[in-house]
Amino acid sequence: MTGVTIGLAGNLTSDDVTVSGAGSFSQANAGTSLGYTLSNLALAGVDAGNYLLTGGSTLSGNDGVINRPTPR
Repeated sequence: MTGVTIGLAGNLTSDDVTVSGAGSFSQANAGTSLGYTLSNLALAGVDAGNYLLTGGSTLSGNDGVINRPTPR
């Protein structure tokens, strides 16, 4: 998975904290409403110790989108 954005809520804008992890879709074909799983989620940055992931280190859903490649 590339181009994935995971937002943080409740963090102070002046704090240095980011989230990262790995993800996969339930299938490889372009489409919408696709199943996905993000795993190994972890916080990083100078202020990461002031925060916690309330949902744990895994996130899944069924609103993923795989776009078709743009023809050259």
